Amino acid sequence: MLVLEWSNPKTFGPLDVPDKLLAAFFQGTSPRTAGLNTVDFAQMHSETLLITDWLMFIGGGSAGTSALALSERRALYRYAEERPIVG
Repeated sequence: MLVLEWSNPKTFGPLDVPDKLLAAFFQGTSPRTAGLNTVDFAQMHSETLLITDWLMFIGGGSAGTSALALSERRALYRYAEERPIVG
């Protein structure tokens, strides 16, 4: 996220370097746990939003409340191995 939003004047752009690093760290960890944000999501680049969506989808561990917990991923992989789409 830091690389994608570094020079975006509506998100990380006006921040100094330490604040950019802190905001990027927070934005990288928050979607998986709390869902909070430090910058306006409406102003982010679409690539950054895609990464954020991916982080929220992956979520935490099997005991968490993620959209796709580890145990569910394991079951999906097994299902995909048993029923290949091609071939």
